[in-house]
Amino acid sequence: QFWQQSVYSAIAARELAVLCNVLNSERLFVSGLLRDIGHLMMYQSIPELMQQVTEVSQQNDTPLHQAEQKLLDFDFSQVGSTLLANWQLPDSLTEAIKYQLQPTRSENFRLETAILHIAGVLTSQFKHNQTIDESILPLIDPSAADITRVTLDHCIIIDKMVRENLSRVISLLFPQYRVAV
Repeated sequence: QFWQQSVYSAIAARELAVLCNVLNSERLFVSGLLRDIGHLMMYQSIPELMQQVTEVSQQNDTPLHQAEQKLLDFDFSQVGSTLLANWQLPDSLTEAIKYQLQPTRSENFRLETAILHIAGVLTSQFKHNQTIDESILPLIDPSAADITRVTLDHCIIIDKMVRENLSRVISLLFPQYRVAV
């Protein structure tokens, strides 16, 4: 599930980058692929705490990152950006990961962060098997929508295209896995 959602996010981020006329849009594929790396690290390093976080998130019907902040005083975006900084990956990548939940806080890479934010919203809908409709609009930070000029229609088209290509891309990246979408 983690890699399926990560690949969904990667394709969505790349397609959003193309829509926004970003040069070298493939780098946004990498950003999307690593968008949730903090969760992977947290589930591997503190599985018991993450089980508690997941339960609190489900009981309170709140996003996982809010439960992480409440119980742990940090969230996956902070863990992911710290990890990527320690790996000495480009600032454009670490800043976009760090501020994906709060795109207005990005200082140097606003467009990349806005794209990653919207890719995260689309991925969350995919994760919960929800369709892309007007209910996602309140989930998209208004500054991200302004910076990218992405509309609901764009989101619907991107989601459809990602779902159509997800299995093929996963089989290229992970030939040993079969995906049911």
